[in-house]
Amino acid sequence: MHLHFLLSGLLFTWSVAGPDPGPHRPRVPARLVVLGVAVAAHAALAQLLYAGLAVDVPVPPDQLRAGAMVMYYGGDLAEIALALALLGTWRPTVRRGPLLTHSAEEGPPANTAGGATPAGGETGRGGGRAAAERGDVLRA
Repeated sequence: MHLHFLLSGLLFTWSVAGPDPGPHRPRVPARLVVLGVAVAAHAALAQLLYAGLAVDVPVPPDQLRAGAMVMYYGGDLAEIALALALLGTWRPTVRRGPLLTHSAEEGPPANTAGGATPAGGETGRGGGRAAAERGDVLRA
């Protein structure tokens, strides 16, 4: 029975914070949510054991409470260490928005209402590939 708990704990730890890259592994925020659900379930089970409710363990109440305290507090330490290890591997992706063709001081381009870009992606500044294709770009 002890071997079963040890192996299932190792498998859970590897699946949550094991070495990357996994072929279809969820991103770190999703794995943190899974870890949070496991923490809540682990704490609830430890509290049920401590209270002696909804469990049928044939041991004296003092031993049951001692085991529940080890499960509750020791599990918290292990889960915090696992969360820190998982956060240590997190490299958030940088999301880049569209490039602006004007600065905030200049205001929006002259031919757009409210700064919106017209159809075709042009900004009204006369630059870009579309302007070069039309021949609107001054050549030196």
